[in-house]
Amino acid sequence: MRLLFTCMGTSDPVRGYHDGPMLHIIRHYRPEVICVFLSGEAAALDGCGARLDTVLSHIQNNWGGYAPELRVVRTQIEDPSDMDAVGAPITEAVAALTAEFPDGEVLLNLSSGTPQMKIALAFLAADLRRSMRGIQVKNFERASGTTERTNAPDYSVADELECNEDEAPDAPNRCSEPELMHMQRQRAKEQLLALLDVRDYSAIYTMKNLPNQLKALIGHLDARDKMQSEAARNYAQNLKLPFSLYPVRTGAPRSDYAEVSEAYLVLLNRSHRQQYEEMILRLNPLVVRLELQLMKTVLAGKNLRLEDVIDRPYSRRPRFVPDMLANKLPEVYQSVCTYFGAPLRESDVSMEVCYRILEHLPDVPVDAMPVLKSCNLLNESCRNSLAHQLTAVTAEQITAACGMQPAQLLNQVGKLIAAIYPECDPALFTIYKRCGDYIKSKIL
Repeated sequence: MRLLFTCMGTSDPVRGYHDGPMLHIIRHYRPEVICVFLSGEAAALDGCGARLDTVLSHIQNNWGGYAPELRVVRTQIEDPSDMDAVGAPITEAVAALTAEFPDGEVLLNLSSGTPQMKIALAFLAADLRRSMRGIQVKNFERASGTTERTNAPDYSVADELECNEDEAPDAPNRCSEPELMHMQRQRAKEQLLALLDVRDYSAIYTMKNLPNQLKALIGHLDARDKMQSEAARNYAQNLKLPFSLYPVRTGAPRSDYAEVSEAYLVLLNRSHRQQYEEMILRLNPLVVRLELQLMKTVLAGKNLRLEDVIDRPYSRRPRFVPDMLANKLPEVYQSVCTYFGAPLRESDVSMEVCYRILEHLPDVPVDAMPVLKSCNLLNESCRNSLAHQLTAVTAEQITAACGMQPAQLLNQVGKLIAAIYPECDPALFTIYKRCGDYIKSKIL
């Protein structure tokens, strides 16, 4: 929906048998709602000849059925040349219009009213938190106007409308959007691109000049990055994209694949933003989940279930009970005890305990153990120290701990996920980049 907010100056509505700025914008942009802001002087002029009603009647009778809604804001502003007197009332009136029509596009007439009114509207047009466009109208004389102004005692709006040369089909369009506003919008695009590059979806979502589809996609990415799966799917349900947001290979996904894959995507984003502390903390439960899945597969070859060795393995808090491992896999139990140098105690399942069990099980995929070892080295070196250091963890510290750069480590974890879950489509791992490229294609 298109809305026009305009002051009324002494060139409006028609002057010198040509459209004033207000009428010219109406002619070429055809807003559904026209909001006219009047100072005390302009209100008196309008009252004398019912000018706005005359113009509206002319439009309805002569412009092919176009019938906009006219709203008039009459004020008691005595001195419209006072910036303080006009600034707040104009800002409040525009805010009220945008609040009533939150999805509407507001056109601001930058060529009508006193210089102070125009300045106030120019400031609003440059505020990209709202969907607004500043429109200027050039004088038909291409210079300061020399014709009689509309506050002359003998001015007749009916006569001016009847002889208005801008009614001719070949009359030029004198409207334009100032380059300053274009530059401001370009800066907003650059800001969006910068935020997109660091995947700061929360900040992008607060920008109010985004198209609805892009805003919904950003909302989806923001919720997804926060592991708010239901909200993410709600945002996604009405999106029409040339690719799937949840690519998956044919076959029913396992019960925990969606959760595992989404947790992995969050790790990729944390690494992308160099938020290594959070990446390390979130890596731990994901690796434990992968270790349990590997253990489940290997134990199935021994006619054992995962729950024969691990207590409540599919709960939010699986437990390691030494007697269960000792009863079903006594040799593995003894090997793990030997490594730790003491009998094992009951505890929450940890990355290291799972790794040591897998280390002594046969038939574990050869490619799985090196990445699990790297994750354990990182966990031992960095995770516990996070609670005792004030400085941030660096990529160099991660490399020193596990022998791989953060991106390399996560790439290996991704390959492990793909190996464990046959329904995994690796295209999912680049979904944030793909969405980012799509957004860029729509705004550039």
